[in-house]
Amino acid sequence: MTQITPRSFTIDHTTLQAGVYYQGATRITRLAKVHHYDLRFKTPSEREFMEPRVLHTIEHLFAYLLREDRKNKVVKPEHVVDIHVYGCKTGFGLILSRQYTERQLVKELQATTLEAIEMLKENMFPGMTEKECGNPYLRNGQGAIAELKKFLKVLDVMQAQHHKANVVRDNKN
Repeated sequence: MTQITPRSFTIDHTTLQAGVYYQGATRITRLAKVHHYDLRFKTPSEREFMEPRVLHTIEHLFAYLLREDRKNKVVKPEHVVDIHVYGCKTGFGLILSRQYTERQLVKELQATTLEAIEMLKENMFPGMTEKECGNPYLRNGQGAIAELKKFLKVLDVMQAQHHKANVVRDNKN
């Protein structure tokens, strides 16, 4: 039997920073493949992790909002295959049926994060009823807001770096 090493095990977590990363693709049929993204909320080497109620809350919000069909959406709802919590509690894996650039994904995640914060301020927890969820009381709205605001700062830095790279590239022409 062939042993396949999970993709996440091949990443050096001692140097990994909070951010959004493309991890590659997996062919699932002769004609189709899925694309793996790392939504890293925390820098693993800093030994700071999200508590389970916060992770569960954000997971539900992102699963709902990334699949929502709204105007000016970058990532199309039909391309979202899965979002899942990392066991190390430092972020989430996102699987899409189409490849998006880091810039596109950052833009989508900024909008999603802002909308998630607004939903939590209104005490909205999508998919967290006893009928919809195996543990609907495993949630923490205020903790999730705090983590989402930190992640938004990471996304804003990434967007600024993209903008700066474009300015440098434009000035060279």
